[in-house]
Amino acid sequence: MIHLSPRERQVVGLIGCLGWSYKAAARELGLSRWTVITYARRIAERYPVYLPPRVALARVWMDADQEETDISDVASPKVAT
Repeated sequence: MIHLSPRERQVVGLIGCLGWSYKAAARELGLSRWTVITYARRIAERYPVYLPPRVALARVWMDADQEETDISDVASPKVAT
């Protein structure tokens, strides 16, 4: 499993698991869209083969799920009411 910082875990949860757009994830995290894209690219670069960033984020999520790693808090973003 790839080691992720807390912020990277949030990006993986929102985009890789929940399928949010970069723009929606950026808004939720209080970041610019380009910052979220940079996080996604850096995560994707850690794989030994090329994967598009969105695919890499989904793959990280699936790998964590198979290892039964508790990252459920990552996929539960606060919902603005």
